[in-house]
Amino acid sequence: MKRLLLALAALLLLLIVALPATTWWLIGTEPGNGVLLDRVAPLIGAQLRIGERRGDIADALEWRDIEYDDAHAHVTIARLVLKWQPLRLW
Repeated sequence: MKRLLLALAALLLLLIVALPATTWWLIGTEPGNGVLLDRVAPLIGAQLRIGERRGDIADALEWRDIEYDDAHAHVTIARLVLKWQPLRLW
């Protein structure tokens, strides 16, 4: 029983540390943003291509040569910049 409780406590601690660390990596780093985009893009049901990606969502994100294609529209964007400032929402 003591081993089980110790294992559960270790698992809980791992989750408490791993979840915020993974979230920070996905949002706060350029490689993490690439992984996030690669996972999310197929879910939109259209073709999304981004020529150049720089920055991260937590600070400033810049994408160049974006193309979006679906059955109803073709959209091309030369440059898109996102400067996320969540504290300015309040």
